[in-house]
Amino acid sequence: MWYPKIGKTEKAVELASSLRDVTSSDMMLYINTGTKKHEVWQKNIMEYFTHAIGDLSDYAKSTNDNGNDIFTDDEKIVLCEKQIEMFKLFFEKEDYMFHSQYIEIPYRHMARIYAHNKNADMTIKSISSAAKYAIEFDTYDYEGRQKSLIARGNVPGGVWWHNGHNRSYDVLEWVQNDTMFDFVRELNGFKCVIDDLKNTAK
Repeated sequence: MWYPKIGKTEKAVELASSLRDVTSSDMMLYINTGTKKHEVWQKNIMEYFTHAIGDLSDYAKSTNDNGNDIFTDDEKIVLCEKQIEMFKLFFEKEDYMFHSQYIEIPYRHMARIYAHNKNADMTIKSISSAAKYAIEFDTYDYEGRQKSLIARGNVPGGVWWHNGHNRSYDVLEWVQNDTMFDFVRELNGFKCVIDDLKNTAK
Protein backbone atom coordinates (compact mmCIF):
# COMPACT_ATOMS: atom_id res chain seq x y z
CA MET A 1 0.00 0.00 0.00
CA TRP A 2 2.84 2.38 0.75
CA TYR A 3 5.16 1.60 -2.18
CA PRO A 4 3.04 3.51 -4.75
CA LYS A 5 3.09 6.54 -2.49
CA ILE A 6 6.89 6.69 -2.78
CA GLY A 7 7.00 6.02 -6.51
CA LYS A 8 7.63 2.27 -6.37
CA THR A 9 4.46 0.95 -8.00
CA GLU A 10 6.28 -1.97 -9.70
CA LYS A 11 7.55 -3.12 -6.31
CA ALA A 12 4.02 -2.94 -4.92
CA VAL A 13 2.69 -5.07 -7.79
CA GLU A 14 5.48 -7.60 -7.29
CA LEU A 15 4.74 -7.88 -3.58
CA ALA A 16 0.95 -8.07 -4.04
CA SER A 17 1.35 -10.79 -6.68
CA SER A 18 3.38 -12.90 -4.26
CA LEU A 19 0.59 -13.09 -1.66
CA ARG A 20 -1.38 -16.30 -1.34
CA ASP A 21 -4.97 -16.50 -2.55
CA VAL A 22 -6.02 -18.72 0.38
CA THR A 23 -7.03 -16.61 3.37
CA SER A 24 -7.71 -17.45 6.99
CA SER A 25 -11.46 -17.14 6.34
CA ASP A 26 -11.18 -19.84 3.66
CA MET A 27 -9.15 -22.10 5.91
CA MET A 28 -11.68 -21.75 8.74
CA LEU A 29 -14.24 -23.48 6.51
CA TYR A 30 -11.96 -26.48 6.11
CA ILE A 31 -11.13 -26.93 9.78
CA ASN A 32 -14.59 -26.39 11.30
CA THR A 33 -17.79 -28.44 11.19
CA GLY A 34 -21.42 -28.12 12.27
CA THR A 35 -22.62 -24.89 13.86
CA LYS A 36 -19.18 -23.29 13.85
CA LYS A 37 -18.75 -23.93 10.12
CA HIS A 38 -22.19 -22.42 9.49
CA GLU A 39 -21.18 -19.32 11.48
CA VAL A 40 -17.94 -18.96 9.51
CA TRP A 41 -19.81 -19.38 6.24
CA GLN A 42 -22.34 -16.70 7.20
CA LYS A 43 -19.59 -14.32 8.28
CA ASN A 44 -17.64 -14.87 5.04
CA ILE A 45 -20.69 -14.47 2.80
CA MET A 46 -21.80 -11.28 4.51
CA GLU A 47 -18.33 -9.76 4.48
CA TYR A 48 -17.64 -10.68 0.85
CA PHE A 49 -21.09 -9.50 -0.25
CA THR A 50 -20.80 -6.19 1.60
CA HIS A 51 -17.28 -5.58 0.33
CA ALA A 52 -18.00 -6.41 -3.31
CA ILE A 53 -21.53 -5.08 -3.81
CA GLY A 54 -21.01 -2.16 -1.43
CA ASP A 55 -18.28 -0.89 -3.79
CA LEU A 56 -20.51 -0.69 -6.87
CA SER A 57 -21.51 2.96 -6.40
CA ASP A 58 -17.87 3.96 -5.89
CA TYR A 59 -16.87 1.78 -8.84
CA ALA A 60 -19.34 3.83 -10.86
CA LYS A 61 -17.11 6.87 -10.29
CA SER A 62 -14.09 5.18 -11.91
CA THR A 63 -11.87 7.35 -14.13
CA ASN A 64 -9.23 6.42 -16.68
CA ASP A 65 -5.58 7.52 -16.70
CA ASN A 66 -6.58 10.85 -18.25
CA GLY A 67 -9.03 11.57 -15.44
CA ASN A 68 -12.09 11.06 -17.63
CA ASP A 69 -15.12 9.16 -16.38
CA ILE A 70 -15.26 5.56 -17.57
CA PHE A 71 -19.04 5.36 -17.20
CA THR A 72 -21.69 7.71 -18.54
CA ASP A 73 -24.16 9.29 -16.12
CA ASP A 74 -26.82 6.78 -17.18
CA GLU A 75 -24.42 3.90 -16.56
CA LYS A 76 -23.48 5.29 -13.15
CA ILE A 77 -27.14 5.36 -12.18
CA VAL A 78 -27.58 1.76 -13.34
CA LEU A 79 -24.64 0.65 -11.16
CA CYS A 80 -26.03 2.53 -8.16
CA GLU A 81 -29.44 0.98 -8.72
CA LYS A 82 -27.85 -2.49 -8.92
CA GLN A 83 -26.20 -1.93 -5.52
CA ILE A 84 -29.53 -0.88 -3.98
CA GLU A 85 -31.50 -3.77 -5.47
CA MET A 86 -28.91 -6.37 -4.50
CA PHE A 87 -28.92 -5.24 -0.89
CA LYS A 88 -32.71 -5.30 -0.87
CA LEU A 89 -32.63 -8.83 -2.32
CA PHE A 90 -30.01 -9.97 0.20
CA PHE A 91 -31.98 -8.59 3.16
CA GLU A 92 -35.48 -9.65 2.09
CA LYS A 93 -36.89 -8.77 5.53
CA GLU A 94 -35.64 -5.18 5.07
CA ASP A 95 -33.63 -5.61 8.28
CA TYR A 96 -30.73 -3.60 6.91
CA MET A 97 -29.65 -2.18 10.26
CA PHE A 98 -25.92 -1.36 9.99
CA HIS A 99 -26.05 -2.21 6.29
CA SER A 100 -28.56 0.56 5.52
CA GLN A 101 -25.58 2.78 4.75
CA TYR A 102 -24.97 0.71 1.62
CA ILE A 103 -28.35 1.81 0.33
CA GLU A 104 -27.97 5.41 1.48
CA ILE A 105 -24.62 5.92 -0.29
CA PRO A 106 -25.74 5.06 -3.85
CA TYR A 107 -28.78 7.29 -3.43
CA ARG A 108 -26.44 10.14 -2.52
CA HIS A 109 -24.38 9.45 -5.65
CA MET A 110 -27.52 9.45 -7.78
CA ALA A 111 -28.71 12.71 -6.23
CA ARG A 112 -25.49 14.36 -7.41
CA ILE A 113 -25.92 13.03 -10.94
CA TYR A 114 -29.57 14.08 -11.17
CA ALA A 115 -28.77 17.51 -9.71
CA HIS A 116 -25.96 17.97 -12.21
CA ASN A 117 -28.48 17.27 -14.98
CA LYS A 118 -31.11 19.53 -13.35
CA ASN A 119 -33.65 16.72 -12.96
CA ALA A 120 -35.61 18.13 -10.01
CA ASP A 121 -38.00 15.20 -9.44
CA MET A 122 -35.28 12.54 -9.36
CA THR A 123 -32.96 14.77 -7.32
CA ILE A 124 -35.62 15.13 -4.62
CA LYS A 125 -36.45 11.42 -4.77
CA SER A 126 -32.79 10.44 -4.39
CA ILE A 127 -32.14 12.88 -1.55
CA SER A 128 -35.28 11.67 0.23
CA SER A 129 -34.20 8.03 -0.09
CA ALA A 130 -30.67 8.82 1.11
CA ALA A 131 -32.15 10.58 4.13
CA LYS A 132 -34.48 7.64 4.84
CA TYR A 133 -31.64 5.15 5.05
CA ALA A 134 -29.36 7.53 6.96
CA ILE A 135 -32.11 7.88 9.56
CA GLU A 136 -32.60 4.12 9.62
CA PHE A 137 -28.89 3.68 10.25
CA ASP A 138 -28.97 6.13 13.14
CA THR A 139 -32.05 4.67 14.81
CA TYR A 140 -31.79 0.87 14.46
CA ASP A 141 -31.52 -1.41 17.49
CA TYR A 142 -27.78 -2.06 17.89
CA GLU A 143 -28.49 -5.20 19.89
CA GLY A 144 -31.13 -6.56 17.51
CA ARG A 145 -30.74 -9.66 15.36
CA GLN A 146 -31.37 -9.79 11.65
CA LYS A 147 -34.15 -12.07 10.39
CA SER A 148 -33.37 -12.24 6.66
CA LEU A 149 -32.49 -15.79 5.63
CA ILE A 150 -28.79 -15.40 4.86
CA ALA A 151 -28.16 -13.02 7.77
CA ARG A 152 -30.55 -14.70 10.22
CA GLY A 153 -29.38 -14.36 13.81
CA ASN A 154 -26.61 -11.93 12.92
CA VAL A 155 -26.10 -8.98 15.29
CA PRO A 156 -24.67 -6.17 13.14
CA GLY A 157 -24.42 -3.82 16.09
CA GLY A 158 -22.31 -0.76 15.64
CA VAL A 159 -22.52 2.86 14.68
CA TRP A 160 -20.68 5.08 12.24
CA TRP A 161 -19.72 8.57 13.36
CA HIS A 162 -17.86 11.10 11.24
CA ASN A 163 -16.12 13.92 13.07
CA GLY A 164 -18.39 13.35 16.06
CA HIS A 165 -21.64 13.38 14.06
CA ASN A 166 -24.07 10.71 12.85
CA ARG A 167 -25.11 9.98 9.28
CA SER A 168 -28.28 12.07 9.50
CA TYR A 169 -26.15 15.09 10.40
CA ASP A 170 -23.78 14.43 7.49
CA VAL A 171 -26.61 14.14 4.97
CA LEU A 172 -28.31 17.23 6.42
CA GLU A 173 -25.12 19.28 6.22
CA TRP A 174 -24.49 18.05 2.69
CA VAL A 175 -27.91 18.95 1.24
CA GLN A 176 -28.07 22.25 3.11
CA ASN A 177 -24.64 23.48 2.04
CA ASP A 178 -24.05 22.06 -1.44
CA THR A 179 -24.93 24.69 -4.04
CA MET A 180 -25.82 22.02 -6.61
CA PHE A 181 -29.15 21.67 -4.80
CA ASP A 182 -30.03 25.36 -5.00
CA PHE A 183 -32.48 24.72 -7.85
CA VAL A 184 -34.67 22.48 -5.67
CA ARG A 185 -34.17 24.17 -2.33
CA GLU A 186 -37.56 25.88 -2.28
CA LEU A 187 -39.54 22.79 -3.25
CA ASN A 188 -41.73 21.17 -0.60
CA GLY A 189 -40.09 17.78 -1.06
CA PHE A 190 -36.69 19.24 -0.25
CA LYS A 191 -38.01 21.05 2.83
CA CYS A 192 -39.61 17.83 4.11
CA VAL A 193 -36.27 16.03 3.85
CA ILE A 194 -34.59 18.77 5.87
CA ASP A 195 -37.24 18.52 8.59
CA ASP A 196 -36.90 14.72 8.78
CA LEU A 197 -33.13 14.85 9.05
CA LYS A 198 -33.21 17.54 11.76
CA ASN A 199 -35.15 15.14 13.98
CA THR A 200 -32.29 12.60 14.11
CA ALA A 201 -29.19 14.65 13.30
CA LYS A 202 -26.64 14.78 16.12
